[in-house]
Amino acid sequence: DYKNDMAEQNLAGTKTGFFGIQEYPDRVWFSTYDYFTCFSLADGKNIWPNHKLRSPITQLLLYKEHLITTTSSQDDDAKGGKGLGGLVKKAASGGNRAAAMAYNYNTGTQVWKEALDLDGTVIDYSYYDEGKKIVLATESKRGVNRLNLVDMEACKFLLKDDFKIDGDLLAVQMTPAGVMYFTTTELNI
Repeated sequence: DYKNDMAEQNLAGTKTGFFGIQEYPDRVWFSTYDYFTCFSLADGKNIWPNHKLRSPITQLLLYKEHLITTTSSQDDDAKGGKGLGGLVKKAASGGNRAAAMAYNYNTGTQVWKEALDLDGTVIDYSYYDEGKKIVLATESKRGVNRLNLVDMEACKFLLKDDFKIDGDLLAVQMTPAGVMYFTTTELNI
């Protein structure tokens, strides 16, 4: 029995989900629009503390002893409500910004001191440098696509500014020559 803000609004099941990871067959991770946690499959008890989310999880990035999640930047009227009251509620909660967070697989403690703010929802990614770094492709609410590189151990962007790309992103991949991306209007490295 798991209560969350969405269930209070009779929208239970909206933006919820659960998943397992092959390396951890004894547990299941669970997310709602508002929270993210982990349960034991043996007895159903929480293994992790409940983590409050700014917005729903969109991607799970598996990395050594960290589980990295990215959240959505898309506004959702069900979360804050419509009109001026909804805007005030969203602003008071820190808004509905996309972010990346890292959690220890075993304890659920946050590994990074702060979330890494993203300029849009992650729509694709590619690991490189033996999985220590990642190319993140994001799309903003205005439909702008960008690329940036992230050092997963240091929790920092490697490019000073996101690289804007034209068109809708179809694929991104790290190659020996650099980041290759393919959109509806261009292909480049």
